[in-house]
Amino acid sequence: MAYAFTVVAPRSVSRSQLVARAILEARLAPCPDIVVRRWNGSSRRVRMRPLPVPDGTLGFDGITVCRAPLPTGIAGASVDGLRLPLLPEGTPRRIAVLGDSGCRIKEYAPVPPATEPTYQIQDCNDPDAFPLRKISREIAAARPDLVVDTGDFFYRESNCPEGPPYSWMCGGSPPVNPPGSPNEDTWAGWEADWFAPAHALFQAAPLVLARGNHETCARGGTGFFHLLEPGVSPPRACQLDTTAGGDAASQTAALAQPTWVARLGEIDLVMLDSSGENDSAVQNADLFASLGRRATALLRRRGATGWLLTHAPVYAWQRFGGPSKAPTWTGLTMQAVLDPLLRPFDVIWSGHLHLFQTVQIPGRPAQLVFGDGGTLLDDSSHGGELPTFGPLTDPKTGGPLLGPDGKPVAPGVDPVPQPTRGVLTYTFGWALFKPEPGLGRFAGTRFEAGKGPWARCSVRPRSVNCTQVDGTP
Repeated sequence: MAYAFTVVAPRSVSRSQLVARAILEARLAPCPDIVVRRWNGSSRRVRMRPLPVPDGTLGFDGITVCRAPLPTGIAGASVDGLRLPLLPEGTPRRIAVLGDSGCRIKEYAPVPPATEPTYQIQDCNDPDAFPLRKISREIAAARPDLVVDTGDFFYRESNCPEGPPYSWMCGGSPPVNPPGSPNEDTWAGWEADWFAPAHALFQAAPLVLARGNHETCARGGTGFFHLLEPGVSPPRACQLDTTAGGDAASQTAALAQPTWVARLGEIDLVMLDSSGENDSAVQNADLFASLGRRATALLRRRGATGWLLTHAPVYAWQRFGGPSKAPTWTGLTMQAVLDPLLRPFDVIWSGHLHLFQTVQIPGRPAQLVFGDGGTLLDDSSHGGELPTFGPLTDPKTGGPLLGPDGKPVAPGVDPVPQPTRGVLTYTFGWALFKPEPGLGRFAGTRFEAGKGPWARCSVRPRSVNCTQVDGTP
């Protein structure tokens, strides 16, 4: 047995809202049984079933992936002696959050007049430069009831260059699949990027795993559906015949994970697949409108707080052009399509930007961004002051944001108010949230990896306010 863990699922997949997964590093190995212990002390066995190897893949045919929904009303579960974490009764009391965690190895084609490729590579062999293992152990030591991951697991998208300095930074990293493979991700790459360094999480708590843009079918999607997805989509989703031919937009629509909800005590945790989102243009608007309407429809009318988990943030900013440039609101598709739909939600949990950020905009759900879980961080020299204008707003005129054609990028959608507060840091870390008395009220701590608390946060319905431990608001 290599790995065993539980992932949160909708009740349509598992009545207990938990699916057990096990990975065996042997081809066509028999799946082990789950030993389930009842509250009266008796036990029984639940059979796990193997998932088919994705069609045509070159990277996953040496392992066996097993899966089974867990029954309700049980006191414990294990597989081959490994504990399978269960959900607590009622609202989880300790919720850990991280995201964007893989080690970046990326080769870029040369741009004329250059003739040599360029690379963006972090030191995968340095536990401080790639701290996912450290972060996972810190989270496990906090004894969470639930671990939420905002997505982007697979970053080893290119082969490690043979020459220095890269050879010592990512030397030994598994190679990606050769040209002609239907996918570039492999089990060896997934194990190096996620499973081995995140191993401490697997017996710590059930996992809620969002699909990021690094898990699209052209990147790491084969591994996501085969290894992690709870069963809302087929395990061969990235090999569906509907993706043959056509443009990228139609493939994205065909392969989006259906929106679903987990009801965790007073929390409605709704999962929305934003892996195909475009940061700088409105794309797949009909798809995202459908996903957004479904997300709102899944919320209970009373007695619950609405949390949306989606990899790409709806409201997030950064100075992508550098410190002398005006900040840019990223996530144009999300803002243009989802801003009018998601207002019944209290909080949006996202990643995508490689930093930690909170955004408070009047009349909108509180936005928290956890993209600081281990991958190469964004450029801290770009600064991070709050924008003086809101999303979908032209910073010069205050009117609707216009596209290159001179027309509003989001016709019929009003400019969004400017944020009233927010924090940002370009450091590695994770966060822990605990419920407080009152519906939708949570106290949180954002930890900097290896150093301790960085900020204390108060989350209320449609509100987030973080203060750095040094007193900076």
